[in-house]
Amino acid sequence: GTHSSNNNISLSSSSCPTCLSQGPPPRRMNFSLDLKDAEAARCLREQEELKMLGPEVQVCFVLPSEKSFTKTFRMGNLVEHLKVAVQSESNIPFEDQELYMGETLMADPLMIRDLWKNEKEELRVSVKVIYEFLEESLIE
Repeated sequence: GTHSSNNNISLSSSSCPTCLSQGPPPRRMNFSLDLKDAEAARCLREQEELKMLGPEVQVCFVLPSEKSFTKTFRMGNLVEHLKVAVQSESNIPFEDQELYMGETLMADPLMIRDLWKNEKEELRVSVKVIYEFLEESLIE
């Protein structure tokens, strides 16, 4: 019987040397606890993010067709978020949009609060479509 048991030992060690050298995985027993912590941390992080995003603001989008719709954002949302909303409401592709606040072009990386200070007032955004101009310039 001793011969076969020796065989097993040599087999297991040669089959996976890395597992044996590393030893048992750390803190396996506390796995469920880690999950609870992670969940709590995620909730906190989301609350922090919302705080950082600041107060809510109503944004009224005016589409090229003159149709308009209003959505609620937060002052810390990026202009990109606005474009995503326009795309889902109007099917104007993200990359074909230019958003204007009055005469001011709203650049993608900016936050609403970089451009608009008063969250109590509704922000009016005009949506322009870039490719219309491209097509005209191709015709000429």
